[in-house]
Amino acid sequence: MTLLAIAAAPAVPASEVGWTDILTAMVAAAALVLSIIGLVVQWLTWSRSGAVIAVEASHGILPAGPVTRIVTVTALNKGRGPAQITSWWLEPIGGPSEAKKWWMGNTVLRGSDDLPVLVDGEHRVSWLVPLEAVESSCRQWKVARVRPCLSLGSGREVRGKPIKIV
Repeated sequence: MTLLAIAAAPAVPASEVGWTDILTAMVAAAALVLSIIGLVVQWLTWSRSGAVIAVEASHGILPAGPVTRIVTVTALNKGRGPAQITSWWLEPIGGPSEAKKWWMGNTVLRGSDDLPVLVDGEHRVSWLVPLEAVESSCRQWKVARVRPCLSLGSGREVRGKPIKIV
């Protein structure tokens, strides 16, 4: 049967459509919806199967001992696979071009995680830095905002959202 013959075929009158035709159309529509849902679930599972690393920085106060204002840099693995973090730094926003990366490893406080560190899926690690050390670098390079950054074992770098320091 050619396409022209199919197009010229008379439509089936509504009086000849039976309950089985309606049921077949409903089952087909339900199958289409379920197959689309299945594809979406498979895509979400695949996209989260590896490591999905995010980094953020925030201000805080160290709860134990004398009151110490701190900057906390937190790395969160939102994926299911592990990720190795080899280093972290703060990146100044603005300022001179030679102030690219501030390695704050020598100023971390007790309670910070070691480096390198393997972060399992859906876990987090944090590093605590005295706010005075970050403020000192900000004044030296005349910047007010910094961005937390990580280096992963794969060689990829992850950058977070900037926060205001000074």
